[in-house]
Amino acid sequence: MKRIIELLKISNVKLWTLFGILLLAITSSFFSILPTNILGETSKIIIDLLAGNGSVNTIKTILIIYVITLILGTIIRNVFCYLSSKFSNMIVFKIRNRTYSKLLKVNVNRLNEMDMGLVTNMVFNNTERLELIFSTSLFTMLSDILDLIIMSIFIIKIDPIILLILISVIPFTYFMAKRSGHEQKILAINRIDAGTKIINNLNDSYNNIDYIRVYNGEEREVKKFGQVNNEYRNISNMSDKKLSTFYVLEKTCRVIGTAIALSYVTFNIINGKVDTGSFLVIVIYSEKFFAPITNMIRYFQYLQQGFASIDNILAFLKEEDFIKYEFLKYKDTAPYLMSGEDLEISVNGNKVATCKNFNIKDKTINLVEGDNGSGKSSILKGLLGIYNIEKGLIYADKKLQYIEKIFAYSKQNAILFNLTVIENCLYPLDLESADSKTIETVKGFLSKLNFKDEQMYKIAGEGGCELSGGEQKKITFIRSMITPTPILILDEITSNIDAKSIQVMEKCIVEESKKRAIIYTTHQISNLISSHTKNIVKVERRQL
Repeated sequence: MKRIIELLKISNVKLWTLFGILLLAITSSFFSILPTNILGETSKIIIDLLAGNGSVNTIKTILIIYVITLILGTIIRNVFCYLSSKFSNMIVFKIRNRTYSKLLKVNVNRLNEMDMGLVTNMVFNNTERLELIFSTSLFTMLSDILDLIIMSIFIIKIDPIILLILISVIPFTYFMAKRSGHEQKILAINRIDAGTKIINNLNDSYNNIDYIRVYNGEEREVKKFGQVNNEYRNISNMSDKKLSTFYVLEKTCRVIGTAIALSYVTFNIINGKVDTGSFLVIVIYSEKFFAPITNMIRYFQYLQQGFASIDNILAFLKEEDFIKYEFLKYKDTAPYLMSGEDLEISVNGNKVATCKNFNIKDKTINLVEGDNGSGKSSILKGLLGIYNIEKGLIYADKKLQYIEKIFAYSKQNAILFNLTVIENCLYPLDLESADSKTIETVKGFLSKLNFKDEQMYKIAGEGGCELSGGEQKKITFIRSMITPTPILILDEITSNIDAKSIQVMEKCIVEESKKRAIIYTTHQISNLISSHTKNIVKVERRQL
């Protein structure tokens, strides 16, 4: 119970909501019990009538009240079930959004330990299983087929015509069930499609987590995730609504059949064909009862699955947050913009790179040199907070202390969002939020780098799968160039690029180096880049 309360607090569930559901549940139970009491009163009046007291009209009136009360109780019960499901969907929606937001903020060490399967299971599957607790209700566990068979045998012993009356309702319920099943099948397909969108969104965000953090795209990603998550919730609500409507109509048919059967029994009691006790027997057997033992065992299993998911979710939400630029200390670092000593970079406790002197000058190209596999990219990821700085300190000039976004970044293994080419360049902006000047600048870059006009609005595909590796690098390069930050990090961005595009990119880099610090790595340095490089950072090969 403590875990459920904690989850409700995280979901910001209002007390009046819980009170309303509780009140509706009590009302639903009351109206479910009331018809039996009314029928008991009917039996009493029937006995009085046989003794020469009472009135047939009174019996008719009570039967009408019984029908109205039973239908009303059915409506209230199904409204309660629908609102309970909607309440469950709301909790799943909020917790899923919360876990997704946490994914974008989780500490770098924890993030590096997680694979895509774990992320998918945490954000989607575990939250989905919360429905086992908040949606599955004891009130929905009906009797099984064996109960129906046994009840049918006893009804036949009383009068086979009564069973025929009840069976006569089946064609109507079958028709409604078939139609409802078709609707649920369509909604189930839509729900799977919506679930696929959520998974794809997760893949997109997971593959681009470094860009999201560097470019402060958390707000946009949470908003985009909320949209697909909301689509999934709406489909679930629609499914529950249609199912609740079916239950009302189906129960109404059964109520009418029961009312006819009871009228027939009453007529036979009056005429002495059956005994008075048959009336309540038919009332009991014409309704489906719960199978307590079987369903309670099943429900207990559901609860255990749900509680396991709650434990996983709560543990994940308590993970330490990623703090941007936590590793930076600020002081007067002249003549450098940034300075570090004796740096060691690690991933999951394993040292992946070292650098004795990490000094970065402003308004020039700072070339990071080192042997293949020495960890040049790892040093840069440590600077971005993607990898952990195990030892050493990095000092930044005081003028950077209050800047929200210090770095722009383009890496050698570019991975794109499932957006258009131009939207990938604008990230975290889009065509609506970006100003016309920025959009025109992006189009200019794309044109210079051999993108045709029609390609600019082409969907890049998941991870950029619809584009070549070179095209992906060009896009992340453009994104970093249009982002106004004090430091621009370019990690092997010209490898596997055509010669003409490399010339364009290098000219842009040289021009940009007049405005801000460029941290640059490459395996093949050109004469142009070399002539404008005023500072070199050496990365030593790590000792395994």
